Amino acid sequence: KILKQIKQGKEELFVVNDKLGTPTYTHDFAKNVRLLLEKELWGLYNMVCEGFTGRLEVAKELIKILNLEHKIKITPVDSDYWKKEYFAPRPDSEMLINAKLNARNLNIMRDWKVCLKEYLEENGIEHTPEMDTPYHPGDFNIEWVIIKDAETDKELWRDPYTDFEGTIDDES
Repeated sequence: KILKQIKQGKEELFVVNDKLGTPTYTHDFAKNVRLLLEKELWGLYNMVCEGFTGRLEVAKELIKILNLEHKIKITPVDSDYWKKEYFAPRPDSEMLINAKLNARNLNIMRDWKVCLKEYLEENGIEHTPEMDTPYHPGDFNIEWVIIKDAETDKELWRDPYTDFEGTIDDES
């Protein structure tokens, strides 16, 4: 949701500061599941990225990686700020540890910061000069977000304010 807000051109993000957790990168998760299957080890396992963090820290790291610290303000809020949108109660801590993986010396889950950076790189999400152009209603500036499609290797553009999109070679 944070990434979506960035793509929409938000200049301020309201991020909860009272929820702790351990993000999970699905690529690492899948690799670790494969390792367990290859070793024919069954059972219940926690599989989360290494490093304890909270949603606020994840948002700050995302903004830092995208080099948008000068453009986007992060405002810490407690969970009550979002209670209308997310009314289901959530625990203060959703942190897990990979105890069973560690005990069997099979923990290949990496640090969440490394995984976040890799995710952004693999999905072609990076800071572009276009992100520095502020948009105000009535402006005639066009702000495009350039994303590289991993499957087709084509560059795609999307105007976050109008939802128009296409490939770079489009003439329309």
